[in-house]
Amino acid sequence: MDKNKRFCWPVRPVADPQNCIVGKHYRFAVLTDRLIRMEYDPEGIFEDRASQTVFYRDLPTCEYSVSREGGVLTIHTGALLLTYQEESAFAADSLSVQLLLEPASKWNFGESFETLGGTCKTLDGVDGACHRAALDCGATTIGVVANPLPAITPATHTHLAEDMIARGGAIVTELNSQCKQNGRYYIPRNRIIAAMTAGTVVVESPETGGSLSTAAFADGYNRSVMAVPGRITDSNSRGCNLLIRNRRAQAVLSGRDIAAELMWELGLEPQGPERERQPLTEDEERLMVLFDSDPLTIDQLQERSGLSLGELSLTLMTLELSGAIRQLPGNRYEKLL
Repeated sequence: MDKNKRFCWPVRPVADPQNCIVGKHYRFAVLTDRLIRMEYDPEGIFEDRASQTVFYRDLPTCEYSVSREGGVLTIHTGALLLTYQEESAFAADSLSVQLLLEPASKWNFGESFETLGGTCKTLDGVDGACHRAALDCGATTIGVVANPLPAITPATHTHLAEDMIARGGAIVTELNSQCKQNGRYYIPRNRIIAAMTAGTVVVESPETGGSLSTAAFADGYNRSVMAVPGRITDSNSRGCNLLIRNRRAQAVLSGRDIAAELMWELGLEPQGPERERQPLTEDEERLMVLFDSDPLTIDQLQERSGLSLGELSLTLMTLELSGAIRQLPGNRYEKLL
């Protein structure tokens, strides 16, 4: 098997036709009750390729209604109300989206994405909480922004950024002062976050969430990927649950779990009596000798050991249960003893 195949993220970029409202020059795809894809092209040519933001568009049909009156198209999802002057080029006076949930707000085409309190604000809210917690503990913390300095996006984190710098941290960006903020730099920013850190934790993400790109970048850089599991009925946790199910991320439930995954020595008291380690069998010892300092894939271990896939999988499972090795994302294994 090609060792690079695990870095190829599967995509399903074509939306269900039942979720699409199509005109001569426009197309709207209702992906969820809070996510509508909007396209306009004078030639009526639309894209169905995957973007860095959305990998999957063939989502189940959600409830929505469509009405047309006086040349105005209205799409109502229960959470969003989209209003569009049909066949007009997208502009502030022809396209708007109203958020019907609390806090209610309205966005006109061309305005900053912050007004809807959507993905940017949600993700940076989680990141902001991490930075504040680090400062409260006296730790140095670094933030990566998707805009040129000295501005901070979202602007509500300006004081937080100032505190981070004052306490020895930093604010990092790859954009020069001539770049204009247009909402397109958040996903490219994520590759820097993934590269600068020892591990990435996805706290909450829907199936099409932008934070999945950070997880993909981190996996490609051989960094640890972790995810917080959520209820299987919660759409905002589906991305995390899929990462865990597909063995692309390690499930974590606490800071202690993160420290253990990154093998940090924090001097914490053990949570319970330490279990007596059982001696390894001859087969387990022979397999342990094959490990070196770098993690190995199951294909590499099978080639080195000469074991069948069934025998190897059973031995790896017993070694993992005994605490001698651990499994990493990408079906790799690392020696702990």
